[in-house]
Amino acid sequence: MDTGRAVPISVGYRRMQADANADSDRSPRSASPVATGPNSRDVHMWRCVGAMRAFLARFSRDTGGAIAIVWGLAAIVVIGMVGAGIDYSRAINTKEIMVQELDGAVLAGTRYLSSSTDTDKTKTKIINVFPQTATLALGDEATYELADDDDVIDDSAGTITATARGSVKTIFMNIFGIDTMSLAVNSQASYSDKYLEVALVLDLTGS
Repeated sequence: MDTGRAVPISVGYRRMQADANADSDRSPRSASPVATGPNSRDVHMWRCVGAMRAFLARFSRDTGGAIAIVWGLAAIVVIGMVGAGIDYSRAINTKEIMVQELDGAVLAGTRYLSSSTDTDKTKTKIINVFPQTATLALGDEATYELADDDDVIDDSAGTITATARGSVKTIFMNIFGIDTMSLAVNSQASYSDKYLEVALVLDLTGS
């Protein structure tokens, strides 16, 4: 029978706990890792990427402005068509003026041939009269010419036929590479060396 001194249980427990704490203090401790977050540059980059994705998503769903895009593509064609109409009307007006001035020159030639038989001088007169009157009427809007070969005098038929040619500079059609529009007008008049006497009688009676 053991006659030694008995140790209380509470004291023994405290000793065991103290020994365990001493052992834990003597054992090497591993350094706990330090948690580090993303740097500011990465955060800014990802924010930019997210904003770009959101913008592209909104842009793909947006249907506004479609009419403006179509009009922008068709504007050149529309302006060209309207401009072609304006240039064509200018050419028609110039052609009408050329016809009037050529008629006047041919009538001047027939008047000269009514009292003369010199056809060469008649052609020269027509060629000189036409550009003078045409320049006064048209100015620099068009170029025109009347060559000697364009005047035909038929003595047997008693007619003078003349052809004048010219061109008008375009304003809008030069967008499509058309710088000028060609014109050609004809005129014919009859003449005779015979005179016709006309008498005018005025009746003053009450009948």
